[in-house]
Amino acid sequence: MPEFTVRVELSDPKNADYVLLTQKMVKEGFKKEIDGLKGKYVLPLAEFNYHTETKDHKEVIELAFSIAEKITLNPAILVTEVKNRAWKGLERL
Repeated sequence: MPEFTVRVELSDPKNADYVLLTQKMVKEGFKKEIDGLKGKYVLPLAEFNYHTETKDHKEVIELAFSIAEKITLNPAILVTEVKNRAWKGLERL
């Protein structure tokens, strides 16, 4: 099952914009955490994890963009399919 890391940057955001973004992204199936060997870890602000059995990276970016563009004009979105992942300093849940 493909897994994607999705990064969203809003144009000229207010703090409340990122709160709203997170709420809307989570409602559409994006997650704010990733699984590790020692538990779950919280992703940085405006970064999400997305599992899907039916969408490819192009469909995931369009979904993320459609959510973000309702909050601010010209959001920037980066989608990367996960093959291997490493992190340091993320908060463990």
